[in-house]
Amino acid sequence: AGLDMPFRTIMPHLQGILCLQAVNEDELEVQMWCLALLRILLRYGLATEHVQSLISIAAPHVAVQKSKNSICVHFLSLFAAICNASNVMQAQSGSQLSSIPEQDNSLPMSAIWLSSSVKSCTTSLPLLLRDCSSYDTDSVLKMASSQLRLLSSFATAAEQSTPTTSVPILSKESCRSVIDEVLESDLLKHSLEISLGWSYRASWGEIEDESRAMKREAISCAFVISFMNLAAHFSTDDELVPKLLRAVLNALKRSKTRNDKYVHTSGTIFHVARQSWLIEAEYSVLKYLCDIGVGERYRSLVMAFAASLVGRLNVGHEAIAYFIFGQKALFRAGGDGDTDLFRSLFLGELSISSRDRKAQLEHSDKLFNKGPLNSLRCTADFSTTANAREERFFLPLGATWVLNVLSSTITSEEAHSEDGGITNATGIVAGALSILVQLEASCPLQVNAGTKLYHLCNVCLFPEEILRDDSIAASLSSLFKRYDSNDSTVVRDFIKECFHHSRLSRAKKSTDEESSDTDPSLAAEKLLLDDEMRALDDFVGDLCESFIEYGGQYLICARFMRVFLRRDFPIKITKSVTEKLQPILNL
Repeated sequence: AGLDMPFRTIMPHLQGILCLQAVNEDELEVQMWCLALLRILLRYGLATEHVQSLISIAAPHVAVQKSKNSICVHFLSLFAAICNASNVMQAQSGSQLSSIPEQDNSLPMSAIWLSSSVKSCTTSLPLLLRDCSSYDTDSVLKMASSQLRLLSSFATAAEQSTPTTSVPILSKESCRSVIDEVLESDLLKHSLEISLGWSYRASWGEIEDESRAMKREAISCAFVISFMNLAAHFSTDDELVPKLLRAVLNALKRSKTRNDKYVHTSGTIFHVARQSWLIEAEYSVLKYLCDIGVGERYRSLVMAFAASLVGRLNVGHEAIAYFIFGQKALFRAGGDGDTDLFRSLFLGELSISSRDRKAQLEHSDKLFNKGPLNSLRCTADFSTTANAREERFFLPLGATWVLNVLSSTITSEEAHSEDGGITNATGIVAGALSILVQLEASCPLQVNAGTKLYHLCNVCLFPEEILRDDSIAASLSSLFKRYDSNDSTVVRDFIKECFHHSRLSRAKKSTDEESSDTDPSLAAEKLLLDDEMRALDDFVGDLCESFIEYGGQYLICARFMRVFLRRDFPIKITKSVTEKLQPILNL
């Protein structure tokens, strides 16, 4: 928005193009892109002085709101963008028209000019849903999405209004009937099925790119986002809430069932645009569930939904992550414990760990909460130059974000610092373990057992004050029983994760094929890179030292050490463990 571009000079051309009656598909496409450009300009707070003329131009196009009227969809989306821009401006000015510059009076007045179109949406949308047939589902979803988006924006304007703003009253009963019609139709189930289909996958790299039309996926996500935003205005309605809650929970249960078992696929990473609309759809559903509360019965289902979403967030989604970690009722520890310190760790990393991360969070918040923008990019305009990308951005966290807390470093000096280091560290580790125990009991993280076992093993390296905590010991024992297995793939995944975590080398694996006459007893050794062996040896060495120093008195640490004595582990590692622990093996 700060660039010196001829926005003012192109407005007459855009208006002229939109005034014409399109006679073919090419002209319709040109008008569509003109409307897309106008929505972007309004998002930046530009072109607001042309709102009245734009609404006048659009009026004939939105008079008939039927699914076959393709350009009507884009004009209704433009109306929603105008309404959102008005909401942002009035929120900034404290909803006082007197404080808004004279040239921008058109925005506060837009609610009056749009009222007839809004009322038309409340009457035409139910008819559209009733006449929907299977062959025109996509066109009906597109029209319904734009209508719901406008209704939601107008409802927000009505809630923010004061006697000085003169926003026409939108009948709550008319909006309520719209939501009821959507709940009765099959479109919501259809859209939830698609937009929440990947909800319990841990990462985009584990998602197979099926032959599903991306257009339908994008439309379904847009419908879910628009509908959930409108439904949020009725979060206290005793009749609507149970119906919508049932529909959403059923969709989540079906998604969980489809993704119940960890399956390694060769799926390619999704395009960032596709990731974005799926994430926004999941976020709109999660936000609604958190607003209404789901109760203890379904908390683990929703917590697993949130945990998998956090692992797939990317740069630009900081506001979503901040919202999720702020949900105390969702991330609740079992027994008498709590996860406040665990959640505070992530909230602090997002907001106060550095000036750049705070700026990035504020920018992300404006992107998702319709604040005034300087940029539509996923990154903020930073005033300083960062030394490294990792220092500036906290996201993405990845599929193992909960497990990574267990494999972080806590030095003895930090543990015994005057600011309650050992207490905080114990609370963070206990919170992470408690969440893992709850997830594993109902909706396990879609991460292989070897990776989980490696991160769990790292707890044995923490100071003794943490290991002796009863809740930590109990959680470790419970999780060890779940992750421990005699499957050789567990060992292989354990070693791979150890190497990845150690970051000893960035060397790629050799593509040379093994010779057919390789000794089977040495096959496992040949499959390992030298760097992987070095990383594993260093890790085992640290474990042995802590075990000799204080870990040997704890049963769970002994269980972890016995893992390395199995035949599936490289002979070199087993030999190293026995030699280092030889003085106390008899104990």
